Amino acid sequence: MTENKSYKTIVKTTGLIGAVQVFQIVFGLIRNKVLAILVGTHGVGIWGLYKNFTDMATKISMLGLDSSGVRQIAKNAEQKETVFSLPPTKI
Repeated sequence: MTENKSYKTIVKTTGLIGAVQVFQIVFGLIRNKVLAILVGTHGVGIWGLYKNFTDMATKISMLGLDSSGVRQIAKNAEQKETVFSLPPTKI
C-alpha cells in the first residue's frame, strides 16, 4: 500500500513540475511577443544580450550553492539526529 502512495506522490509532483514548465514556456512566448511589438527587432536583440549577461552573472555568483544546498537538506532529512546538537559536557 505504501508503494501505491509513493507512486501517486511521484506522479503528482512530476505533473506539477511539468505544468509549471509549460506555464513558463507560454509566459515566455507571450513576453517575447509583447517585447517585439513594443521595442522592435533591435530592442529584442539588446534584451537578449542583457538577459544572457544577467543569467551568466547569476550562475557565476551562485557557485553551485543552490544545488549543494538541496543535496545537504536531502542528506540531513535521512538522519534521525539533530544536525546542530552539542555533545554533553563533563563538569
